[in-house]
Amino acid sequence: MGYAYEKLLAEERDGQEAAVLTYVNDQQQPEEKQELTKGAQMLGIDVVNEEDVCVTNVWYGREYKIRIRVLCLEDLSSMYVGFRIQKPTGDSIYATSTINNKIDLSGKKGEILEIIFSFPCRLGCGEFLLGCGVGIREEGVAQNELLHYLVEAYQITILGQGPFSGQVDLGLKVTAVNKTLADASHDVSACA
Repeated sequence: MGYAYEKLLAEERDGQEAAVLTYVNDQQQPEEKQELTKGAQMLGIDVVNEEDVCVTNVWYGREYKIRIRVLCLEDLSSMYVGFRIQKPTGDSIYATSTINNKIDLSGKKGEILEIIFSFPCRLGCGEFLLGCGVGIREEGVAQNELLHYLVEAYQITILGQGPFSGQVDLGLKVTAVNKTLADASHDVSACA
């Protein structure tokens, strides 16, 4: 489901087919066709622990890094790299990019860039899939040009439950408990 959705978005945005591959933990899925890319090619995405070891079992509350590798097929003066975390159902849980993090990237033909995003795991228990992409960054443009991406490229299993229910821990804290007496003249709706 994720593959078809991503491909449709790319075709609508660019008016042409985008280079899309489906991988699961660096193993290309045989049913997907491989297409040539332009400008840059995603080499992979993985999750590493504090000892820089690739892992697929990720524990709630521990620190991890998402490592993305990109090969420049030509000189690129301004580019971006991003990733998405989704459920196997295709529901997107989180996405970000070097643009969101105000990081300017460039690369020379033949260079391999390794981009590392660090994060504390705050996902709920279960299976999640990671995908990644690379594109050309254009200042003042709402939709930047996507060059290549991998859908469902890496699967992780979140273990250990945090103090919440749901898909992600927002890190909310109780900051106040206020008590008042209710009476007929008091509006109980604070935002009405």
